Amino acid sequence: MNGQRIIAVLIILTSSLLSAHVLHDFAYPGILCILGLLGVERKFTWDIRPERRVIRLILLLVLLVVFGLHYRFALIPGYGYAGPTAIHAWQTVTRYFLASMILMLYLGNPHRLPLSLGLFFLAIILCAGQLLLLDGQSKVFRPLELLAVACVILFVAVPGDAHKRGSKDALGGGSRRDKAPAVGDSDRLGPVQI
Repeated sequence: MNGQRIIAVLIILTSSLLSAHVLHDFAYPGILCILGLLGVERKFTWDIRPERRVIRLILLLVLLVVFGLHYRFALIPGYGYAGPTAIHAWQTVTRYFLASMILMLYLGNPHRLPLSLGLFFLAIILCAGQLLLLDGQSKVFRPLELLAVACVILFVAVPGDAHKRGSKDALGGGSRRDKAPAVGDSDRLGPVQI
């Protein structure tokens, strides 16, 4: 297991534990945590290209509807401040982001982890942070922000399996080129004298 996979496991565990804490539900994040740890192995992936845009569009539309409901019922002054509605809205968005992050592990190239994992991790931290702020736990939220940014930077900076495989192929290709003679080498040497 390389460094990028270790960071991905840390991201999945942190997201699941934080989601379980703010959602007050351990079954949903626990199941998604197990699915995420299986998805890090990249054994059951679906390499789709055109359909991925459709999936992203559907996810964005769902999140847009959820945010619209949140602002409609929680932030308009005519309705007043509805604390439970705001909490339920942020819990719903946290669930969607956690499920979307795990879904992305099963899509794409089976030889490398999706870089969108880091962005979904930041989104989960921000949504869970809103719930922590509503509960008055800002001292817990600030270190989580720093942890999230550090994990995302490390996840992007550490090379994955695809980079190692590419460098080995390049080295192997270069060594074969050095050993094998070129096609026109015998003509350049001149005629063979007996």
